[in-house]
Amino acid sequence: MSPFAESDTQCMTHKRRVNSLIHERVHELRESEPIAFFCECSSPRCFDTVWLLAGEYESARLDAEWSVLSPGHRCVKPGRVRDLDSSP
Repeated sequence: MSPFAESDTQCMTHKRRVNSLIHERVHELRESEPIAFFCECSSPRCFDTVWLLAGEYESARLDAEWSVLSPGHRCVKPGRVRDLDSSP
């Protein structure tokens, strides 16, 4: 049995979708100001804020492996665990 929990995937997917909705709603209004996104780590108890410019978020999303993460937070994906920061 895999140590990867289904709830971790659901949590990360939900946070990623919320961040996409935030971006859709405010990116044109705040092009040159930082936008508050949620950390996309696998912890269901984490609601840390990661501040990024709209352009930074858009550029980073071109890489499907990239996640919005607070420094030191982990992104758990099936078959691997990655330590990432909020930079692409």
